[in-house]
Amino acid sequence: MNKLAHFILLAILISTPLTVSAAEPLLIYWNSEAGKTLRARIPADADYWQLSPWVAEQINQTYCSVASAITLLNAMPIKKPFDPVYAPNAYFTQSNYFTPEVINVISPQTELAQGMKRDEMVETLLGQGVEATSIAGDVLDDKALRTLLQKAQGDDGQFVLANYLHSAVG
Repeated sequence: MNKLAHFILLAILISTPLTVSAAEPLLIYWNSEAGKTLRARIPADADYWQLSPWVAEQINQTYCSVASAITLLNAMPIKKPFDPVYAPNAYFTQSNYFTPEVINVISPQTELAQGMKRDEMVETLLGQGVEATSIAGDVLDDKALRTLLQKAQGDDGQFVLANYLHSAVG
């Protein structure tokens, strides 16, 4: 397998607000009976188990792309930067993500002011030494999207990041 993982970054633009009926719970807790049932359905080799130990909360409202990127990068078998806060472990953080290669694409100040666009996200991942591809969600029909997601699920080392327009979700 290629040393570099493949990423697919999808921009899914949703034009209608999400609705929840009164009968549906708004949240299923991980440690609830319903959560236990859902957890049991996650295959042992699912990407979830590889990614979940590394999930990072974004440190501000615009760092969603950075938090997603470091979650993936920390789960991958690639060289990680040293951060004295986590010594002696090497670990991607939302601070050390902004390498000189990444700053050539987007600075922390610009990311803070406006967030990161889909193509900028791909460029920053490329700057971290991984392969990345961007596919706009509005160019795929439902069948093509399902096929793409199923292929990514069955390919170790390939992950999907979904980026969406927050204002379109409601």
